[in-house]
Amino acid sequence: MPTLKLESIELDGFRGATKPVVLAFDSEHHITMIFGENGCGKSTIVDGFSFVARKEFGSIKDHSSTDDDFVTALGQAAAKTRVLLKTTIGQWEARLGSGKRKTIVVTPQTGCPKVDVLRRKQILSLIDAMPSDRGIELAKYIDVSGAFKSEHALRAADKETEVDLQNEINLKLSHEQHLNDYWIQEGQKGVTSLTWAKAEAARDQTQLSVIVTTASAISGAVTNLTSKLADWDAYLSRCVAATSEHTKAEAAFQKIAAQTTAQSAELIKVLREAKTFLAKNSAASACPVCTNPINAAALTADIDKRINAMNALDTVLRAVETAKRNLASVEGQRAVELGKITRVIATTAKTVCDADLAAFGIAISEKQAWQDLQTVPQDEERILKLPTVIQGFAASLATIANVGAATQKIANQHNAIVGHVRQVETSAKKVEALALLKSRLAELLVIVESGRKSFVSEVLAGISNIVEDLYNRIHPEESVGGIKLSLDEEFIGSLHLHANFHSAKGITPQSVFSESHLDTLGLCVFIALAKRYSDGGIIILDDVLTSVDASHLDRVITVLHEEAKNFGHTIITTHYRPWLDRYKDHRAPTSDIELIVLRSWSIDGGIRLSESVSSLVELRGILNAKDFNRRNAAGSAGVVLENLLDFLAHKYQCRLPLTGQPHYTMGPLLNCFSKELRKVLRVERLDKTLKVGEAAQTQWVSTPLAPFFDTLKGLALIRNHVGAHYNTLGSDCTDAEVETFVKTVAELAELLVCPQGGDLPDRSKTGSFHHSKSGHVRLFPLEEPA
Repeated sequence: MPTLKLESIELDGFRGATKPVVLAFDSEHHITMIFGENGCGKSTIVDGFSFVARKEFGSIKDHSSTDDDFVTALGQAAAKTRVLLKTTIGQWEARLGSGKRKTIVVTPQTGCPKVDVLRRKQILSLIDAMPSDRGIELAKYIDVSGAFKSEHALRAADKETEVDLQNEINLKLSHEQHLNDYWIQEGQKGVTSLTWAKAEAARDQTQLSVIVTTASAISGAVTNLTSKLADWDAYLSRCVAATSEHTKAEAAFQKIAAQTTAQSAELIKVLREAKTFLAKNSAASACPVCTNPINAAALTADIDKRINAMNALDTVLRAVETAKRNLASVEGQRAVELGKITRVIATTAKTVCDADLAAFGIAISEKQAWQDLQTVPQDEERILKLPTVIQGFAASLATIANVGAATQKIANQHNAIVGHVRQVETSAKKVEALALLKSRLAELLVIVESGRKSFVSEVLAGISNIVEDLYNRIHPEESVGGIKLSLDEEFIGSLHLHANFHSAKGITPQSVFSESHLDTLGLCVFIALAKRYSDGGIIILDDVLTSVDASHLDRVITVLHEEAKNFGHTIITTHYRPWLDRYKDHRAPTSDIELIVLRSWSIDGGIRLSESVSSLVELRGILNAKDFNRRNAAGSAGVVLENLLDFLAHKYQCRLPLTGQPHYTMGPLLNCFSKELRKVLRVERLDKTLKVGEAAQTQWVSTPLAPFFDTLKGLALIRNHVGAHYNTLGSDCTDAEVETFVKTVAELAELLVCPQGGDLPDRSKTGSFHHSKSGHVRLFPLEEPA
C-alpha cells in the first residue's frame, strides 16, 4: 500500500493563479475529482504538479508556437512564480530560474513524488502516433535508456576498435617499410628485412655510446671553459675601470682641496658624520663631544647650511668615496671569480686527461698541455696559460666533434632500427588484441541487443495483459480486446499496437474502434503503465473522457476506484458534469473520493475553489444547520428523493406513464411501485465495522421501504409548494412538516446508501439480491414479483 499522501499544492503567480491559491487534499481519500467548466483553472492546477514534480511547463507545451513567458500569471513577475507541493513525506517548492532561457529550479532537488499526467492529447499521441513516436511516449515508463546507451556504447566501441585496428595495421606496415629501406641500403643482408633488423638491434652499442658521450663531454667542457675565460677577462676589465675611476676622483679631490684650507676637507667629513649621528639620535639634547646643551633640529639645519656652503668640496669628496667603494666591491669579487674559473679549468683538464683520445685518432701527447696546466701552482698563472692551451687544442677539439657526430649518426640509425623493430612487434601484438576485442564486442552487442528486446517484449507482454484486463472490465462482452503491444524488430524504439475486433484479429484498433473505445484504450494503457512504474506516486487524468456513454462511464469509474489502491493519489479533472453528478447522487462510490469544484475564473479573482459533497451529506448539513432554510431543505430533499426513486424504478423496471421526455418527477415515481413489490421491498444493512463474509444474519438490520413511501406520499406536495415553486400554498406548510419531509428523505437515503462505499446497491452478482460494492447494503427482492 503506498505511503504517500497529498496534503496540498499552493500556486502563486503561476499560469492562471493570478492570486495565491491553496488546494488542500483530504488524506483519507485516494481520489480527488476537480470539476470545473472550461476556463476555470483545471489545467493550471495540473500544470502545477508537472512544474514541481516533473520540471515541465505542462499543457503549454502541448501546442506548437507557444510562449513560455505565459507560464507566469498575467501581471506577475517571473521571479515570484512558484508552486509548493506538500505531502506526508515532505514538501517541494519550484520556481523559475534566472536567465533568458526559462528553467525550473526545485528545492530540494531530489525526493519529489513521481507524477504521471494523462491528457487527451497524449491518448491521441499514444493511439494514433507512428510506431516510433509511440515508442517515445512509452519510453517515459519503460526505461531502457541504459540498454540503449550500452548498445550505443558497444557500437561506438566497435567502430572505434575498427579504426584503431586499421590504424595499428597501417602503423605496423609503415615501420616495416622503414626497416626494408635500411635493409636495402645495407645490401639486403639476411633472409628478410625484419630478421636482419632484429640482429642489428641486438648488437652491443656500448663503444659507440662511449665515444658519443666522451665527445659531448669534452666539447661541452671546453666550450664552458671558453665562456668562463671570457667572464674572467670581463672581470679584469671591470677592475681596471674601477681603479681608473678611483684615480680620477682622487685627483679631482686633491685639486679642489688644494684651493681650500686644510681644515675644510676634514671639517666637511666631521660635519657629515655629525649629521649622520643626529639623524640617528634626533632626541639628543647634549653634544656628544663637549657635552654642551644643543637643539638637535636646529643643529642639523645649521650643519646642512655649512655643508651646502662647501658644496664643491662635498661633491668631489662624495665622488672619491663612491669610487673607493666601487673599487673595493670589484676587488672583493676577485676570489669568487677566480674560484669559478679555477673549478672549470680543473674539471675541463680532468675531462680531457681522462678521455681515451685514441678512440678519436688523436695522439696522447695532445693531453700534455692540459696535464701541465694542472701542475701550475698559482691560479692566476694557470689562467694566463689557458688561452694558449685552448688554442693549441682547437684542431683536436674539431676532430673529436666530427668523430662524435659521425658516431652519433651510426648510433641514431641503430636506435631507429631498434625503435622500428619494437614498434613492429608492439603493433603485431596490438593488432592481435584489437582483432580479438572487435570479435568480442560484436558478441556482446548481440547479447545486449537481444537482452533489451527480450526485456521490452516481456514488459510489453505483461503490460498488454494488464491493459487487456482493464479493457475487458470496461467493455465486457463487446467482442473487442486482444490488446497487444509489441516491439518492432527492425527499428530501435518503435512499438506496434494491435487489437481484436469481432472475427478480425491483430488489427490496428484505430482502423475500426470508435472514438470512445479508443479513448478508453488509451486510458487503460496509461493506467497499466502507471500501475507498473508509478512506485506509489500520483496519477492525474486531465479531462480525458468526454466521449463515453453512461454505462461505460460507470465501468470506468469502477475500474478507477478498484485501481486507486495502486497509487499514492489519483486526481481526476473534468468539465463533464454527468461524471460529477454520479458521485453527488451516489450512483458511484463516494467514500474514497474528494470532490472539489472550481468557480468561474477572472484576472482579479484568480482560481476560486469550493468544496462539493454528495447530496446526502449536503442534506445532512441542511438538517443540522443552526438556521433552518425551509426552501433549500425542501428543494434539496426533493432532488434526493427523485434520484432514489429513479434508481429503484430502473432497478425493478417499474411501469411509468409514457411521456415525451423520459424524465419523471416525484409524483409518478412514488406511484410506480406495484403492490406486490411494495410488500417485499426491503433493505438489509450491516454496520461498516463488520466484515460481510463473517457477519451472522442476526447482525443484519432489515428495514421495509413501504412505510417510507406511505409517509412521503402524504408529504410530497411540500417539495412543490415550499421548495420548487412560488405559491401561497407553501405558507400553509409548517416548519415541522417540512422538516419531517426532509428527515424522511434523509432516512431513506441513509438506508440505501452504503455506509462503507457511499454507493447505492446497484450490483446483483449473487443472483439473490442487489447489493452495494462492499456488500454492506442489500436490496430485496432481486426482481419484481410476478
